Amino acid sequence: MEATAVNLLTPEAVARQLSMSLSWVYTHKHQIGYVKFGKSIRFEPDAVAAYASACQRSPEHEGNRWESQSDTAKHAGNGSLPKRIRVSDINQRLTGLEKAKGKRESMPQHAKQH
Repeated sequence: MEATAVNLLTPEAVARQLSMSLSWVYTHKHQIGYVKFGKSIRFEPDAVAAYASACQRSPEHEGNRWESQSDTAKHAGNGSLPKRIRVSDINQRLTGLEKAKGKRESMPQHAKQH
């Protein structure tokens, strides 16, 4: 039986290849996929390339530059995607919070204790 050479990358090599810090590589090792030998970890070159490819994003459209791409907004309930949150929505919510805070601070002391 002939042994085949296995070409694995060290965490330092992955950090250099991806232009990331060594701590970043250790933090993201589960997303990249790794091989563990005792306490040492190594990465398959194909897994690193696949991870980098999966992280690739297309250019954003100029009009959507300030829109949130997160899905933290609640679903509309009818199966549609959540509404995108815009800067104006956030500013409006912050203004409402400031007004509510001002009302609480202006309450008499005896009302706050109940």
